[in-house]
Amino acid sequence: MEIRKWITILIGVAILTGCKLIEYEASPLDPRLPIFSSKGSNAAGAYVDGYSWIVKWVKYEGVDFKVCTDEDEMGTWIILADGYQVLENHSRVVDVGFFLGDMKLGNLYDLTTLQGAEIQLDGITNYGTVIFHNDQIDTLRYGVGKLFIHKVEINDNNDAAIFSGTFGFDINFEGLNHTVYSGRFDYWVDNTNFWCRF
Repeated sequence: MEIRKWITILIGVAILTGCKLIEYEASPLDPRLPIFSSKGSNAAGAYVDGYSWIVKWVKYEGVDFKVCTDEDEMGTWIILADGYQVLENHSRVVDVGFFLGDMKLGNLYDLTTLQGAEIQLDGITNYGTVIFHNDQIDTLRYGVGKLFIHKVEINDNNDAAIFSGTFGFDINFEGLNHTVYSGRFDYWVDNTNFWCRF
């Protein structure tokens, strides 16, 4: 019942902001996650430590999908931000992301180099990360697993692209194993998504 409440609130916010509403599609195999798609539905989902985590926002100034590359250093962060995870008695905001240490992705055309890529998250050069927004922000890094980029397709105007893929990784932190699995994302991105504040 809690998930329905949050989905209703998210849809209401989207309508009130006057943005184009993209209908949420649940996975037919597991309706706790969004369906895997490659059409720019601005959704992401996974299981984080056994609880479903969902990002579903109508695109507004790139707030939920961020690509950050430092001009002076190698490496790029890709952050799937502002997702909600409903636990037994409360919900929390969680970000899931990836650090790609040997890549600089500064614009849409750079993303096209990832088309069809299978990126090994080795926990050193490339890794998964989870950011829990509790009373304080807890960041878990150095996740080991894989990131698959299924589709990178720039539109006819060359000003936006569909960016979709799947992922899964494990993070061992202070003797505890944190697991992120059945991950999927499908975003419609433009150059406003390339920034360094997260």
